[in-house]
Amino acid sequence: MKTCAHVTRSPLGPLFIAVEGAGVLLRLEFLKSRSLDELADLDATRGDELAWSERECAHVARELAEYFAGERREFGLACRPRGTAFQREVWTTLASIPYGATWSYGELAAKVGRAGASRAVGRANATNPISIVLPCHRVIGSDGSLTGYGGGLPAKRALLELEGALVAEPGAAGGQLSFTSVRPGSSARSSTGSSSAGRGAGRSSIASGSSSRAGSGARSSSGSGSAAAARRAASRR
Repeated sequence: MKTCAHVTRSPLGPLFIAVEGAGVLLRLEFLKSRSLDELADLDATRGDELAWSERECAHVARELAEYFAGERREFGLACRPRGTAFQREVWTTLASIPYGATWSYGELAAKVGRAGASRAVGRANATNPISIVLPCHRVIGSDGSLTGYGGGLPAKRALLELEGALVAEPGAAGGQLSFTSVRPGSSARSSTGSSSAGRGAGRSSIASGSSSRAGSGARSSSGSGSAAAARRAASRR
């Protein structure tokens, strides 16, 4: 099956998109976390043809633009992240964390049904290949600390601020920040304080299919773009 890739710009820097089939999302990652060639290799099953195509990835870029503009709170994208059964279970659960909410690693572990396995769940969270759409940025330390993030802590902070989950305490020493968690079923706050639902086409879902890790033997194809064009796009901030 052909895998199509594209690099789109965002307020937080270039994002690498990879889709397959009827636009099913395989990967969405901050480009600064890996090289473009490394990401391209990760997202094609051995023997598949890799094509650079802005058109095939346009639906993902469009929903991301709406999200960053504050017009979308839920993504309507089918996702097929590649990983182990346990990793996919954790990533599926990430999709249930509401916009404007934060969960601790312990809470995520409990939701997965692995209470007491916070570290294992944290490792799976750290390997999430579909950033933002499967919102691993909404998982924080039990003490309210941001902990790590593949896109960098400034990006994680910016995403939580956009969603209204990060609240600065007036007069807090050293700029300490606290988090307001909105539990499932509660109304999430927008960055402007509105409780309206915002645009959304339904929550993203993880599609059924192979859960094996991607190989690195992809053949590159020009498609409607090229790797060189993608690199030029990635260089523009």
